Amino acid sequence: MRLAITHVASLALTLLFAMPYAYAQTSGDDPWPQLLTYYSKNGQLNVTLEAKPQTINLGDVSFDGATYNGSYGAPVLHLKPGDTLHVHLINHLKETTNLHFHGIHTSPKNNSDNIFTVVQPNQVFDYEVKVSPTQPPGLYWYHSHIHGQTEMQTMCGLSGALIVDPTTPDAVSMRERLLVLKDYTFETAPNDIVKTYYHKFVQTISGQTNVTLQMHPHEKQLLRLTNQSADNTSRLSITGHAFYVVARDGVRLGTPTTETTLNLPPASRADAILDAGDAGQYSIIANGVVTGSGDTKTTDRIMGQVIVAGDAVDSPPLPAGVPRPDLSNAKIDAERSVVFSQSKDGTQYLLNGKIFDHDRIDIRVPLGSTEKWTIKNDTDDLHVFHIHQMHFQVVEINGVPQTDHVYLDNVRIPERGEVKIIIPFTESIILGKFVYHCHVLEHEDKGMMGVIQVYDPHHFDFGEWVDDMWGRICTTMGWKHTALTLFTKAAPVGTPEPRLDGHFDLFDQNGQPVTEKTYEGKYRLIFFGYTHCPDACPTALATLDKTLQTLTDKGRNISIQFVSLDPERDTAPVLKSYLGNFATPMTGLTGTLEQVNRFSKNMNIQFEKVADKDVDGGYSIDHPAAVYLMDKQGNYVDDLSYQATPEEFIAFLKKYGATP
Repeated sequence: MRLAITHVASLALTLLFAMPYAYAQTSGDDPWPQLLTYYSKNGQLNVTLEAKPQTINLGDVSFDGATYNGSYGAPVLHLKPGDTLHVHLINHLKETTNLHFHGIHTSPKNNSDNIFTVVQPNQVFDYEVKVSPTQPPGLYWYHSHIHGQTEMQTMCGLSGALIVDPTTPDAVSMRERLLVLKDYTFETAPNDIVKTYYHKFVQTISGQTNVTLQMHPHEKQLLRLTNQSADNTSRLSITGHAFYVVARDGVRLGTPTTETTLNLPPASRADAILDAGDAGQYSIIANGVVTGSGDTKTTDRIMGQVIVAGDAVDSPPLPAGVPRPDLSNAKIDAERSVVFSQSKDGTQYLLNGKIFDHDRIDIRVPLGSTEKWTIKNDTDDLHVFHIHQMHFQVVEINGVPQTDHVYLDNVRIPERGEVKIIIPFTESIILGKFVYHCHVLEHEDKGMMGVIQVYDPHHFDFGEWVDDMWGRICTTMGWKHTALTLFTKAAPVGTPEPRLDGHFDLFDQNGQPVTEKTYEGKYRLIFFGYTHCPDACPTALATLDKTLQTLTDKGRNISIQFVSLDPERDTAPVLKSYLGNFATPMTGLTGTLEQVNRFSKNMNIQFEKVADKDVDGGYSIDHPAAVYLMDKQGNYVDDLSYQATPEEFIAFLKKYGATP
């Protein structure tokens, strides 16, 4: 019976997603910004994307960004359901990168939509993305998805629109406008314009800070809006007008909505029809954004104007909604809860109490299942849930049933609230390992992401079985799960994410040169920080101090090492004085900036000096706040949040045999 219900649900989704609608393009003399556009032909789209650093000039604002093919707005890719997209990605950046095809139902394996792929600087990677024949025609996007750098690369410009066109054109025709919404946040204002007018936050529509939309009186046009902000919700309005929203996240709505302000959380999209109405000039406004100074200071930023002029035209009537199947009527095979939380200092963002580990599979789902997930936000912060490879149906928000059967790939979770969704894991194309995460990319980079694996319960794959059994053994024994490669195939190109390496060449608080071999024969608890740190560092060291005092003689084979990420200020004498405040003897490690950077890179520690605007020449260090356990040979074992209690640290040490 379960298979029959699943088949019906899958068939209903196929019928839903196949329903077409299409709109005419803009004319060549239109002032609306035109982006470089590629269209598939005969089921194929071959395109080269060059990712490279570039100074982005936006009138009186400029910043160091990055582009695909030299365009901040980025090329637009047009596909159809069932097409194959070939992307030749060339990495001219000084750091690793990759691509994710957001909202596309496709394989997460090998050189398809595989976010575990890492493209090194000055290397190339050839993607081959087969779009599902049941892909909903609509608006999607592509962007960098390299963990730890996703926020900055996306904010700098590495994203673009991807449109899946219907296989059969609709009889309804109207002009179409693509609004690629991007923004950039300055850490420090480079000039007075950025400081006083933009307040260090600049926004663009399709690569411009001011756009002009021309319309005839009573003309209707389709606005296709994609919020490609790394972290921010877009709130857009047009004076004297309302949006008639017909689609969200690429899927037609069952009941279109009329909205005066269009709210798009990060990564969300909408198709909205605009009726020009009477002749006149109207403002396109970004709401809720501080702009201007003095008497001109406001929270409404003008992003452009709609000019309605010329002869009136007759436009087609507004389209009706497209009925969708209600998956809540299908048999639910499993229910899960995913909880968003974060550390008090904002250095770690967690899913179900864990930070992201690319080697750990958090959820395994058999193909053919339909699951109900409850997504909870245990914070007062903005969090947006996204899962790769598929759409889901939103069925409840904060206890209120959603009767419109809305299908999304991205949903905002209310602060201190929850959203219930139903996910159909029914398309065989999604078999493999992919991720779900918060699409506030700062949060994703700081750990708010999990790994899901969809497997075929009716097909035995020896390689996947070996890796699964190994993962179960690691979980049972409390070992760090590193993927086996003996029976599994690696991606044809690209390199895996770096493993943690405990090798270093530094000196201690006594000025003596040391390496990891100096401490062979002892377990080590390592914390990376700096002596001027106001919160995480003293808290972590105080907890470790108390932990080892509790262990007494049992802890003599464990040493605590504090690695300074601020060698400019943390000299050996400074470290010696700082660590002298703790009862337990601790080792301070520092060196030249080059030495510290090398060790940090080995351990995949990303840190950044942040200027203190209130102190001349002052700065802080933005750094992770985990405690790393190294074994007697200097190899990385596992890590634990600095906010763990002494009891949790003792259990952690016992788990790995570091103490009886």
